[in-house]
This record gives sequence, structure tokens and C-alpha cells, in this order.
Amino acid sequence: MTLPAGTWISVRADQVLSSDHNLPGDEFSATLAQPLVANGFVVARRGQILSGRVTDAVKAGRVKGTSRLALELTEVTLADGENIPVRTQLVQYSGGTSKGRDATAIGTTTGIGAAVGAAAAGGAGAGIGAGAGAAASAIGVLLTRGRATEVYPESLLTFRTTEPITISTDRSPVAFAPVRQEDYAPEAQARPRLVRRPVYRGYPYPYPPYPYFGSGVVIVGRRF
Repeated sequence: MTLPAGTWISVRADQVLSSDHNLPGDEFSATLAQPLVANGFVVARRGQILSGRVTDAVKAGRVKGTSRLALELTEVTLADGENIPVRTQLVQYSGGTSKGRDATAIGTTTGIGAAVGAAAAGGAGAGIGAGAGAAASAIGVLLTRGRATEVYPESLLTFRTTEPITISTDRSPVAFAPVRQEDYAPEAQARPRLVRRPVYRGYPYPYPPYPYFGSGVVIVGRRF
């Protein structure tokens, strides 16, 4: 079976990644958000672990400047437990805002200029255009104007394979089952929902007469 070049791989980050703290070569892990399917068979199930690497990390300047963080997936765990190498490029990022921070822009095939412009405007998404030379290095790079570029746990990252991936089923043919609708995460599960904890309002006035210990209270001691 073969996963063609251009296959999208959606994962959720397992840890914080930051342009201020990570270095090129640092490894990270991510969880597969949707199954990988080749020739109608599930080759990697939702929830399986993938490995990745930081390929570039640059801090923003003190007064102004743009930080950047480049990531790639390097290894996928298949349904039979085998780990295979992959070559990928980051194409989409969501869920990267925290405490009111602006979303980070992604430099794609357009070059760094358009992506930096999107980051400066506080917009999310990828720049569109054409670039060459230095701009080509901006492909798949996360950019943030004036502060650190950060990826938080549970952030959704979508990568695209740049080379075909050949998968052998000789090791465990029964591990690769035909794809079913239930193999895919529903939209409600694919995007985690944060729920605010209810506010504690105390016991309503008027208070009960003394002695009252409230429900669920057990007093242990000598009987009078």
C-alpha cells in the first residue's frame, strides 16, 4: 500500500513548543487526530503517536522583529506498531492562541513577506504569493511579530507529505482493516471543548438553625 505525496496528516501537539526555548533538532511528539488511509485501509489509527522535530527556532528582537518556529513530522506509528520515517511540511495550524495572543501566521509557498504581514495584522492563516531564494526557507514556518512563536498542547497541526510512503502489510496483515466511518473523530471530538468551572455561591440565606453540619459530614467520637 502507498500513501501518495500530498497526503495530509492532522495531529495534536503533546507539549509546548516555543521559539524562545526550543532549538533546531529538538524532538517532540504528537497524537494523530484523524486516521491515515491508503488504498481503502486504515494504516495508522486515530490516537496513535507520531514523532517530530524542530527544524528552525528564532527569537524576536527586543523592540521589533519576527520570531519563527519550523516543525516537521519525522516518524509515524502504523496500525501494526511499526514505526516508519516520513518527510512532511507544515501547512496549517490552529489553536495556538493563549491569553488573548494573536494567532500565528504560516509562511507557505508565498515567501516570508506575506506571512509576516499576516502576523503583524493579527490574522491567522497562510500568506499567498510567490517567493524565491531566502523566501523559500519560509515554507511551513510559523511566524509571530514582536513576541515568541508558541505551540500549545492540543493545538491542531496539519502536515503534508512531500514524498510517497510505501507500507508493507507482511508483518501483520490483520492490523490493517478497511476504513469505516467510525474510524474518524466527530467534529465535537476533533476539537476539544473547554468548559468553565461553575462559580461557588455558598449556602443560600437564611442559614439553617444550629447545630447544622451540612450534608455528607460525619462526626466521629464518643457518644454522649
